Amino acid sequence: DETPALSGVDAPPRSCLETMENYGLGSYGALSPIPDLARQLMVRLEPYYSPAHREREEHEAEVALYVVLKSLEAYASPAEVAEMLVVPSSATERLGKAYGIMMRHRDELAGLAETIGRELAECGEECTDLW
Repeated sequence: DETPALSGVDAPPRSCLETMENYGLGSYGALSPIPDLARQLMVRLEPYYSPAHREREEHEAEVALYVVLKSLEAYASPAEVAEMLVVPSSATERLGKAYGIMMRHRDELAGLAETIGRELAECGEECTDLW
């Protein structure tokens, strides 16, 4: 006896990325590299910071960290963001933690793309539920 197909019922997600809007890709950093966005933001913020503050070694890293956090807000959990902001002692260390989260996201996206690609290859032309 064949089990009837469950029409209209979505399969469980293969990855937590499938439950996120746009697979956790936020719109903030999607179209421009983070260094470009950070440079643009530094220009816009210049009137609000003194020359002495802007000349600090950490200033560029702090601005870049803001850009990174904005780009990760659709993916990283609030607990990860809080840990990233509280635990490390410098903006450079915080950027390192953020980079780790970004790499994890990239790896998860690559794994999900590989899984879906394999499913499409197995399914062939009859496959309609993966789109």
